Amino acid sequence: MKKIFLLLSTAFLFIVACDKVEPFEDGTYKTKPDVEIGGDSIASVILFEFTGWDCVNCPNAHEKIKELEENYSEIIHSIGIHAGNFADPGDFGPDFRCEVSNALYELMNPDGFPIGSVNSMNGADLKGSGYWSTFINVAHKESRDNPEVFITIEESNTDSTITAKVNVEFAKSLSGNYNLSVYVVENGIEAPQNKNGTIINNYIHSHVLRASMHNGIVGELVGENPTNGTKFECKYTLNVDSEWVADSLHLIPFVYNTETNIVIPTKIVKPKTE
Repeated sequence: MKKIFLLLSTAFLFIVACDKVEPFEDGTYKTKPDVEIGGDSIASVILFEFTGWDCVNCPNAHEKIKELEENYSEIIHSIGIHAGNFADPGDFGPDFRCEVSNALYELMNPDGFPIGSVNSMNGADLKGSGYWSTFINVAHKESRDNPEVFITIEESNTDSTITAKVNVEFAKSLSGNYNLSVYVVENGIEAPQNKNGTIINNYIHSHVLRASMHNGIVGELVGENPTNGTKFECKYTLNVDSEWVADSLHLIPFVYNTETNIVIPTKIVKPKTE
């Protein structure tokens, strides 16, 4: 399988603090995650979707995503990757391309649009939208019943910045290296879309990938052969581009194996509230 090797950086990214939590003095870890929760922990499934404004069949895939989101409330985190020829703005289309979407396109090399993969950044795992439900069902059960990592993320937005506080705790002992990525997507963007050969000028685009909070598609190392209870906590701050609407931004965190590019089964923990 391909291995992510591309290191990207963005001029407007500033890392505030990152710390790996060490084991107890006797060398042991807690037997299970003890992150503070204010509600349920929710299984998380990542859908990497390659799309573009000039892709005539992509709106059908967008409708499929809406259907899946209704069936798996709060579970599916779709990442709309606008890249390739279908994302070229031409004379009047929107330009939703970014460094991260272009890097994912180069890494995964999709051979047709619309196409996507579930919990995988491998081109061999890309499938048409008719297959997504089956793979999401399997990934959902894995994350729900056998999570390998718990992630708590707290985000706060202003008109100029978006901040993420992320806590990662491994729930199993694993071999290999594991990186954390936090992607920024934007919802509710009104812009043209080619739908079955007709240009819809007021089409609403969702899950548009805008940026990575840290180090492009590589992210940050959070575990080297992590043991059950291994923790990592970090804080990222990102400047909001003038074309983005801060209130419409959403953060998607995930942890993946750097050798296989597979996102490991995850539960997102709702942050504790007063």
